[in-house]
Amino acid sequence: MSQGLLAGGTDYTTQSLADIKEDIIRWKNYSESIKKFLEKSILELKENNYWEEEVPFDFRTFSYNMLKMCDTLSYDFEIVIKTIEKDEITKREVTIMNNVWKISHETERELVQAYKGGGSRWHQYGEHNFSKVEKMYSETRDFLVTLFDVGNASDRLEQYAKEASIIKKEINATNSIVINGENNIQDSSVCNAKNLESKDRNSGSRILKWLLEHFWVPIIVAVVAGIIVGFIVN
Repeated sequence: MSQGLLAGGTDYTTQSLADIKEDIIRWKNYSESIKKFLEKSILELKENNYWEEEVPFDFRTFSYNMLKMCDTLSYDFEIVIKTIEKDEITKREVTIMNNVWKISHETERELVQAYKGGGSRWHQYGEHNFSKVEKMYSETRDFLVTLFDVGNASDRLEQYAKEASIIKKEINATNSIVINGENNIQDSSVCNAKNLESKDRNSGSRILKWLLEHFWVPIIVAVVAGIIVGFIVN
């Protein structure tokens, strides 16, 4: 869709998701074209020995950072485009768009400062090489100002966002123990200890029973017989 005349003044309140997607695709392509333009301009200025000798450090540094920023913007816009196509917009995509809006404002201010860096003595208007730098400045600033509308698009995009899916995983804890519960406790260390203790008690009972059965009666008989023999002898 066509954007407003004022920077960041486009009204997205009545725009559809398809309209927003169309603009994001355009911003993505714009990011890639600006990078190519800057790379080409820097290469030409280097070939003329103008880039290193005449262009101040601040502007050169900004331009190199801008190349990286264009890659990042293209990457971020691609993420948002894919989620729109799948109708899977979440808070993440809204946050990405808000960040683009924030960075575009900050970078635009940095561009102005970098262009003014080194004083105005290197602004040789009308000179062939400086005209290339001047165009780099104007084209880059136009691009950044265009991105001011991303904030308005982000507000509208948020209305299409869905709640992030929460995946619930049921854990079948076979070794868990519920105190005072009615579940059968199996395969636990406590259960095993209790089983061993029970087995020990049962084993002891069986041994005691066996001893009584095999030795207790004979002992009583022997004692009784001894008492009788004693009485008879006496």
